[in-house]
Amino acid sequence: MINESQIRDMPFADKVELLRILKRVVRKEKSEDKEVVKRAKVLMGYLQESLGWNGINTKSREVHLVWARTMLATQLIDEGYHPAEIGEALGKTHAAVYHYKDKMRDVFDLPEVFSDIIEQWNKFQSTIKKYDIQRRTNSDPVPMGGELPDSDQGQMGEESGQDSPQDNLGDIHQGNR
Repeated sequence: MINESQIRDMPFADKVELLRILKRVVRKEKSEDKEVVKRAKVLMGYLQESLGWNGINTKSREVHLVWARTMLATQLIDEGYHPAEIGEALGKTHAAVYHYKDKMRDVFDLPEVFSDIIEQWNKFQSTIKKYDIQRRTNSDPVPMGGELPDSDQGQMGEESGQDSPQDNLGDIHQGNR
């Protein structure tokens, strides 16, 4: 264990380096405890299962992995997480998260062009719905009245009575970041 007098005796450059290392270690430990990081890991598992894509959290620029990160960031925003938190959880900047959200807006605005991405999004949403309902029913009591809480956010289709993901994208483009 290092004590204060040992730090005082260090050359200034060593103190700066020590501070830099400590900041990085503390930031990493702090971010690992965040709820968004835990949720991102769960959603990565869902993506890997539903689409068979591994390596989502790498820096790879393979097209399918970029789309996976795009879907993951979009889902986290739709769940109410802040883009800066999402960026930190994914090792990206908040600007990258906004870019991902804009890409998904393009997907939903041009379904005839991006039908394959929409199909993959729907598979991802089905997996989320399946496992989130299982997790909730296995761990949470059923509320009074016998109905489960509504968690169909992000489900596409008018018949569900829920907003489609593209309906939730409007806040980003209207400056409500």
